[in-house]
Amino acid sequence: MNTIQQDRSPIYVFEAHDFLTPSDPDFWNPLVNRARLTSPYGTTTRIVCSGFHGVTTNCVQADADGNPHALKRLPFNFPNVSGSGAPGDGVSHWVYPGFIPGIS
Repeated sequence: MNTIQQDRSPIYVFEAHDFLTPSDPDFWNPLVNRARLTSPYGTTTRIVCSGFHGVTTNCVQADADGNPHALKRLPFNFPNVSGSGAPGDGVSHWVYPGFIPGIS
C-alpha cells in the first residue's frame, strides 16, 4: 500500500497580533524580549507576517484603507537588550514605512 506523505514547508504565513507598541509600558522595558511595532496604526489594522524555521522574516501592515505596506525590520529589537543571539537574531522591532524619519 502506497502512502502519500505531505511535505511540511519550513516557510509559513500568519496573521500577527502580539506586538508591543509604544503605548504599552513593556515596549520600553529593555528586558522584555517580545516583538515590537512602531506604526501610526498600532495593531488596529491587519498585519500578516511570514517566517522560516520559527524566525519571522517579513511583515506587511494594512493602512486605514486596507492597502498593504511592507514593514521595515530594524537590525535589533530596540530597546530590548537580550535575545540577539537567538536564531535569526531573535524577535524584531518592525516599523511602518516613513513613520520614523530616515526609516523607509
